[in-house]
Amino acid sequence: MTRSVTAIEPCLPTAPKQMFDVMFKETRADVVYRVPIKGSAAHIDFFVILEHKSFDDFWTIFQAFCYVARICEREFNTAKDSEGVNKSYRLPPVIAIIIHHGETRFTGSVELGELFYDLTEIRDFLPKMKAILVDLNIMEESAVPSDPNVPELKAVLMILKVIFSKEVGVKAKEIFEELKPYSDEPRYRYLIRLICVYLASSAKHLKNKYANLEQVIKTVTGEKEMSTLYELWTAEGRAEGEARGEVRGAALSVQSVLNARFHTVTPKVQKQLSAITDVSKLENLVGQAAVCPTLKDFEKLLSK
Repeated sequence: MTRSVTAIEPCLPTAPKQMFDVMFKETRADVVYRVPIKGSAAHIDFFVILEHKSFDDFWTIFQAFCYVARICEREFNTAKDSEGVNKSYRLPPVIAIIIHHGETRFTGSVELGELFYDLTEIRDFLPKMKAILVDLNIMEESAVPSDPNVPELKAVLMILKVIFSKEVGVKAKEIFEELKPYSDEPRYRYLIRLICVYLASSAKHLKNKYANLEQVIKTVTGEKEMSTLYELWTAEGRAEGEARGEVRGAALSVQSVLNARFHTVTPKVQKQLSAITDVSKLENLVGQAAVCPTLKDFEKLLSK
């Protein structure tokens, strides 16, 4: 079973593009599992859409539905182009998960049918879809998923859970201390810095408590100089830091797709990706990485 990150363009192309740029700007299909079929060399791709919301949005399920439709359309066209569409062809399974961590609980619908006029006579003929809701706002801390083999899972979910809380400073300290045993590993040091960027840009109850948190981070990471993090707490620095985080995250998404499909990413491709600072270009490359026939084809695309 492999995993990749795949950006998906909005569906319903006849609607004004500007409307969908706003409506779908936070939505993407994040995970694809390649599942082998028992007793066969074949496999199916199992898509999981992770829809992240930091506010209560009733229309979230509609956004997810449009992305499900877009994924199915793309997969169908790909199969059709390779003459794989016949009576036995089936669309891949696609599941939507809504992850919410706003200041209030999520009250939007998780069932698509609830968005339509409720006419009993035609209810059975309306589109049906249901999303899985993970509302961190109302989840007990003891219920937050935790895996000793993946300590970053709980750390990230807990930061999302407390980011708008007045207790964010205390909780962030606890989270950093839990990551301390892993802080010598580069990926965890990078995670700690990403969390700091997120706290700097979104934790409105933390502004006057930076000094205390700064000392905790120094202790956890062993770093004596925190000038970069301090700059994040200025208005200009916060925006710049958030932009750098988006660029880095988009570049990592491209590499994740390439790794999942071709099991390698050449140093040349890594260098070219790290040189790109345009998030929209990187997001487009995620989609290209998901459909390019070979790694060589992707390298040619990067060189254009």
